[in-house]
Amino acid sequence: MFFNNRSMILQILKSFLPILICFCTFKAAGQFIEDFEGTIPEDGMKTPEGWGYATGDGQATMEFVQSNGYASIIVDASKDRQNI
Repeated sequence: MFFNNRSMILQILKSFLPILICFCTFKAAGQFIEDFEGTIPEDGMKTPEGWGYATGDGQATMEFVQSNGYASIIVDASKDRQNI
């Protein structure tokens, strides 16, 4: 065999050890927290600040709905005859 098992294992450890150390030492943190508490219906169900959506060139419509800590984007493409 070209390599013996011991040298191959050492090569693998030397290659992946720096990556493993980086994963173990650096703490990953989330960028933001969005609670999606919802808006008051009298507000017209506004989209939260920093969030947006677009439907493209067709006739589809989108609605951003948030309540109870969850958010949904509802898409209605039933009137889009161009399938865009």
